[in-house]
Amino acid sequence: QYQHAQQQYQHQQHQQHQQQSQAQAQRGFSFRNRGPSEGPRPKPAFFGQPQANQQPAQASVPEVAHPDDPAAAKETRELLAEMHNMRRNDSAANRKKHFKKLQAKWHPDKCSEDARAVHTLVFQWLQTQKEWFTSEAPASKSLRPGAPEPA
Repeated sequence: QYQHAQQQYQHQQHQQHQQQSQAQAQRGFSFRNRGPSEGPRPKPAFFGQPQANQQPAQASVPEVAHPDDPAAAKETRELLAEMHNMRRNDSAANRKKHFKKLQAKWHPDKCSEDARAVHTLVFQWLQTQKEWFTSEAPASKSLRPGAPEPA
C-alpha cells in the first residue's frame, strides 16, 4: 500500500510539473534566457560603470511637481529656490549634509500632529529631489525651477 501511495504521489507531481512547463512555454518562458523569448538579457554593468549606450551623467533640473496643498506648495517652492542656490554655489559634500538636515526638519514623525500633513507632503517632495540635489554632476545654469536644461 505504501509503495502504491508513493507511486500515485510521484505521478501527481509529474503531472503538475508538466502542466507548469506547458503553461510557461505558452507564455514564452525559456530557461536559456529566463524570460520571454526575446533573446538573452544584457549583462549588468558594475557599480559606477556607464553602460555602452549611456551618456555621461549631467544634473538636469528636475521636473517640479509641487503638492496640491497650498501650504506645502509654498514650502516646496521656497525649498527649491534654496536648493538651486546651494546647487550652484556649494560642494556635493555640503549639499549632502544640508539635505540630511532638511530631511530631519521635514520628517513627519518630528513635528506636531497638526503640521503632520504638510510635513508629509514636503518630505515626500524632498525625496524626489534628492538625486538631483546631491549629485556631483555639473549644476544647471537655470534659475527658473522646472526649466529645461540649456543646450
